[in-house]
Amino acid sequence: MLPMKGRSEIIVALAFYGIFQVVNVSASTMGGAPAIKNINRAHAIESKVTSEPFDYIIAGGGLAGCVLAERLTADGTKRVLMLEAGRPDYTNTFIRIPAGILRLFRSVYDWQHETGGEKACNGRNIFLQRGKVLGGSSCTNVLLHHRGSAQDYDDWNMPGWSSADVLPVFKRSQNDKTGRSSKFHGK
Repeated sequence: MLPMKGRSEIIVALAFYGIFQVVNVSASTMGGAPAIKNINRAHAIESKVTSEPFDYIIAGGGLAGCVLAERLTADGTKRVLMLEAGRPDYTNTFIRIPAGILRLFRSVYDWQHETGGEKACNGRNIFLQRGKVLGGSSCTNVLLHHRGSAQDYDDWNMPGWSSADVLPVFKRSQNDKTGRSSKFHGK
């Protein structure tokens, strides 16, 4: 999730249970969502985090928030506070394996969004699963992704967004172990 190779400090404030739990990603790994055992300590940590200066504050610890925090701290000079309403336990077994997806819907890891009576669906509501966990919906989507075809990006006709411009970014974000061509996939 958040590789910390010599990075400066990223503090993640997780606001579940209505109390901030602060996780220093630089110093520890996260597993499980522990119960708050000492409310006074939790309040002291909350006070400390809210009184310290940060270079950036990121609202949301989903995939985009995690990537942004990583990029902002890459040079080792910035402090970032990331606020996440979900749980810190992206290492949960049901999140780590694709077969766990059914256990994640309508759970503590899900915002449980639902539309309100869709006309095109005979008035039925449509359930929209959205991840409520550090890592966001990328933790609850069966590890699927789609980056689009080269033509998708070329058709935008936007400087800096051609398929040739974005391919190196996609390759840097991959750690492909399937043996596919390194021309299109990161190793």
